Amino acid sequence: MSHSASKLAYIIQRGVLDLELVAESKHNWVVVAGGRVDSGASMSSIDAGFVDLLRLEPQSVVTINSAAGKKKRDIVNVAFYWDNEYYEMDFNVADRGTLPTPILLGRDWLGTE
Repeated sequence: MSHSASKLAYIIQRGVLDLELVAESKHNWVVVAGGRVDSGASMSSIDAGFVDLLRLEPQSVVTINSAAGKKKRDIVNVAFYWDNEYYEMDFNVADRGTLPTPILLGRDWLGTE
């Protein structure tokens, strides 16, 4: 996915975006959560507790290289809306409990990867 240059500038300026996540259930509930944009992260991530709340099931596992070293993380598929556009993409599952937002949007979402 890619965004226009003007939309990318807007996204990066805002820093934190309100995302409407679609929880797969018989009701198809929508949950609003903050997502921090991080152009330094190659892949988007979502908090493990939030994954439990949304009842998302891991689809696969990926090895992530970070400043703390290599770690294996589960991958979940998340459907969400932002700016009236629908997105469905993979997120790695991380402990983001001490961070201000449960979601980090990386270069895979920005379309700059």
